[in-house]
Amino acid sequence: MKFLKALYGVSDSWNMEPPQSCSIHIPFALEPGDGSYDNDDRFAFWSSPSTAQWFKTRGYTLYERIWNDSDISQWSFPIIPSEVAVADAEYPYAHFDTETAKPPDTPMPLRAFDMTGKVGYAQDSLGRHVAIKVVRAETDEYRVLQFLKLQEPETLSKNSVVPVIELLPNEGFWFADISDGNLLVNHISDMTWHYTLRSGLRANNRLLYALFDFDFSIMVPPEADKKNFRLPAVRSYGSFNVSNDTAAGEHDYNPFILDVGSMGVLLCDYYQHMTDILPILAPLLDMMTCWDLNRRFTSSEALQFFEDRMTELSEADLAARIVPTKPRNFRQMYNECDRWENLPADFVERWKSYKETPLPWHIRLLRRLCKTKYGSRGIPRMRLFVFRLRSLPHRLYGWLVPAKIAI
Repeated sequence: MKFLKALYGVSDSWNMEPPQSCSIHIPFALEPGDGSYDNDDRFAFWSSPSTAQWFKTRGYTLYERIWNDSDISQWSFPIIPSEVAVADAEYPYAHFDTETAKPPDTPMPLRAFDMTGKVGYAQDSLGRHVAIKVVRAETDEYRVLQFLKLQEPETLSKNSVVPVIELLPNEGFWFADISDGNLLVNHISDMTWHYTLRSGLRANNRLLYALFDFDFSIMVPPEADKKNFRLPAVRSYGSFNVSNDTAAGEHDYNPFILDVGSMGVLLCDYYQHMTDILPILAPLLDMMTCWDLNRRFTSSEALQFFEDRMTELSEADLAARIVPTKPRNFRQMYNECDRWENLPADFVERWKSYKETPLPWHIRLLRRLCKTKYGSRGIPRMRLFVFRLRSLPHRLYGWLVPAKIAI
């Protein structure tokens, strides 16, 4: 860490006055889907006085990162003090709470937590809180953010997307200034109190869930055929909560179908243990994660199914408390869990066509082989070769007998 302090000019006294520059060097790599947590160099970058000065000349005061002896913390806190403990802010800026939660004799000021070092936190000239993300230029992530910046705030709010306030250019990178959601709270150790607080804020429309990170996103042309759109299988690797859509050596995939599967896996991770309380989760989650991609729900079908079933739920069902946390003894993967176990027989009979079917033996074999060193390389190539060989007659026929002949 002493080397990092010397590299970035960070002194223990923190009184250095760095020279002003029109650009600032970013000395670390940024790869899509990279969730590495060994990021001391990134934390040191955000703590550097030269970085702070660069943003200050552009109207932003970075949060100050906490140093613990020789180590840099993943916590940072705002420099500009707030005159009030709780403050509302108009969309897209955040409601925030700086009151001490627990215990009262050890104050915990408003602060932010980040494990990857890809995001810095700051306040603008009016003291409003924003998040600033480093984005590599000429990437789909940058194009997504550029597109969002052109949209009307009402459109983004309706679709639960945090707006992009500003894009700051910097030699091959951009800093995306994103409003910091709708809530900033101090660290709360009592999870029950935390859950109650968040529920109350949601009820008062002061806490909203929204998309803000497009690190692994793909910018697809608006005219793309969602049913037949394909990408190389390698593009599916590295994202979190991904299903096994490309685990058997598939050479390509449909990102729209995979997105539904990934969302289904995430929902399974949090809620599949609650099907005994809310049985309708069983067919919904099965149809979002089923291995047969021709049967899998599309996003619109999943939403329609959910909304239709909501109208059928009783008041007792709606009042049931669904806790989005897995118990300690529940560690089953989404494709290993029997979500229909112990459900009423009449319910199972009604929705049996939505139940996941057994995985065929040949897919199980391919997935097992793909976990080996040579299988992971050879099977995708073999399947691509077979695909091209089988499609050759069709392509040859299309070349010899055009569908339309110009006159």
